[in-house]
Amino acid sequence: MSTGATTAVVVLLLVTSSGSVVGAEEVDAAQVKAIREAAERGNIFAQYELAIAYGTGDGVKEDQSEAFKWARKAAEKGYPDAQTYLAGMYFSGRGVVENSLEAEKWVRRAAESGDVEAQFWLGSIYAGGLGLPKDDAETANWWRKAAEEDRNFKLRFREYSE
Repeated sequence: MSTGATTAVVVLLLVTSSGSVVGAEEVDAAQVKAIREAAERGNIFAQYELAIAYGTGDGVKEDQSEAFKWARKAAEKGYPDAQTYLAGMYFSGRGVVENSLEAEKWVRRAAESGDVEAQFWLGSIYAGGLGLPKDDAETANWWRKAAEEDRNFKLRFREYSE
C-alpha cells in the first residue's frame, strides 16, 4: 500500500475507532445518565453516544465490552455512524475478538447507506488488503462513490495520495 493510502487508513481508523474528535465536548455523569435512559428505551442516537462514552471513558469508566454492546445495538438498527464505529472495534479488537470479515461487513453496510467516511474506509481496506484480499476494482468503486457523495472528500483524498 502506498504511504498516502496508509496514512489515510490510519487517520480514519483513529477518528472512527476512538469515536471522538479533537475539540469535541466532554460528557459528564449526569449527561451519561440521561443518555443511558434514552439508549435503554431504544434510541439509536443515544445508544451510539453511550458506546462512544464507554469506548473513550468520557463521563464513565472506560469499558470496551459495554462500548461494543451499545454500538452493536445502534448498528443493528441501521445507524451508519454506529456501523462504522463497530467496524473499527472489530478491526482493532477493542471490546471484541478482532475479526476483519465482521469489520468489512459493518463498514460495508455504512458505505452502502451513503456514508462517505465508510465508503473511503472500505476503499482503503481493499487498497491495502487489510485483512481482505487486495482488490483495485473495489478500491476504485468505493473511492469513486465517496468522491461523488462529497466534494470535500476529493480534496482530502488528494492530500492523502500525494
